[in-house]
This record gives sequence, C-alpha cells and structure tokens, in this order.
Amino acid sequence: MSIEVLAVPILVKAVDFLFDQAKETLAERRDARQKEHSQINPPLEIPLLDKDKESVLNRRVSEEMVRLKQKEVESTLVEIAAYQKNLQRLREQIAAAGGPKNAPIDKLSLRDAQEESVLEASARLAKIIDSITTNRT
Repeated sequence: MSIEVLAVPILVKAVDFLFDQAKETLAERRDARQKEHSQINPPLEIPLLDKDKESVLNRRVSEEMVRLKQKEVESTLVEIAAYQKNLQRLREQIAAAGGPKNAPIDKLSLRDAQEESVLEASARLAKIIDSITTNRT
C-alpha cells in the first residue's frame, strides 16, 4: 500500500479543519471584537486559506514529506482540538456570566489566549500541509 494512500485521510482531515473550523474561528473572533467594541487586532495570516479548498486537496502529495510530517500533522490536530474544547468552555462561562461586559477579566483573557492558540496552531498546520503538498502540473 502506498504512503500516499495512507496519508490521504490525515491530510484531508487537516485541510478540512483549515477551511472549515479555522475560518470559522477567525470570523467568530472578528465578530466578537466588533460586538465588544474593542480594538481589533490585525488578523493572523493563515497560509492556504486564500486558496480554494479543492485546489489544496488536489495537490500532489510528497511521500517522503508525508513520512516526515504525518505525526506532526496528527499532533497539531490534537493540540487544536484541546484548544477548541477549552475555548468552548470559556465561551460558555462568559455567556453564563452575562456576556463579555459582565464576565470576569480573567475569563476574557483566557478566551483571547485560547483563540490565539487555535489560530497560531492553524497557521502551523497550514505550513505543514503546504510543505507536504505541491501543485499538480
């Protein structure tokens, strides 16, 4: 069985995450900051999100790079899942406290830190995927 066949599920999962959940996290963060009337930080650049999802999925996979990077992709996805779980809990706690205007500052700071962690890990994941794949010619 070829490495490319084995690598496809983890790469598809990683690309799906980037184009679905990372974009959603960026949008939620932007919307929340606008609602809170706080200063909006410049958006974090996540490579590959400026491209079409299908074009990324149609890239050629480098078997050697997959062997080198598969564990890194998997561990990054696990890391992001943990950040997202923490972020969801913090959002629920902030909502239970009456929203951002009434929530304790430490909860708001933790929420911001978790959002930043999700986005930073997403940017790392995009770079890994980009290093594994090349445009098909």
